[in-house]
Amino acid sequence: MRPVYHFTAFLVLSVVAIGILRSGSLPDANLFFWILTGVQLMWGLLVFPIKSLRLGRIGAALAVLVAVQALQYAFNFHQWRPEAFSVLEICRYFIFVALVEEVWFRGVLQKIVAKIGLPGLAIASVLFGLYHIQSGWTVVLTTTAVGSVYVVARHLGAGILSLALAHGAMNWLNNTVYPPVGLRVDPSVFYVAFSTTCVIAALLALAVAGYRRRRGGG
Repeated sequence: MRPVYHFTAFLVLSVVAIGILRSGSLPDANLFFWILTGVQLMWGLLVFPIKSLRLGRIGAALAVLVAVQALQYAFNFHQWRPEAFSVLEICRYFIFVALVEEVWFRGVLQKIVAKIGLPGLAIASVLFGLYHIQSGWTVVLTTTAVGSVYVVARHLGAGILSLALAHGAMNWLNNTVYPPVGLRVDPSVFYVAFSTTCVIAALLALAVAGYRRRRGGG
């Protein structure tokens, strides 16, 4: 089966499964989560082989983490929760969320759409946002914007493993150890400013990389 069919099936089935998970109708939602993400990971590694998992340009992935977290801290009040440290939570966010999403979106999907250039990067970003539709349209907006930064980092040479580490650290910090406890600004200002800044940062990174290539070629 071609990768595009695998990805389409993954996206549709995952959105449905996540909807079931969030419905509150399951007797054991936690078990369902681990089964779902385990299947997603194994399936993804069949389509995007393990041998393709590389660190690549770690600096690009690190820049994404620093930039996104800086924006988070600028717009939100945060509170340390060291008691929330848990090996299980680390596995959850780094492997069963971040690695799954990086394999499918920056691995499988981005390879599919890479041939059409900038529109392909936009498609990859939007589909990443729509994957989170069960969390609401504001989350779709922000994850599309954050996704654009990850997509560009991948385009510029960051490996799936380094992106998964950055993605996992972002989720782990923001959801467990150092979560936001309130906005510094009006919610509408946050959604627009945060998302716009992410997209501008992604476009600037592309522009700088393009300029350097042209200069080097000249």
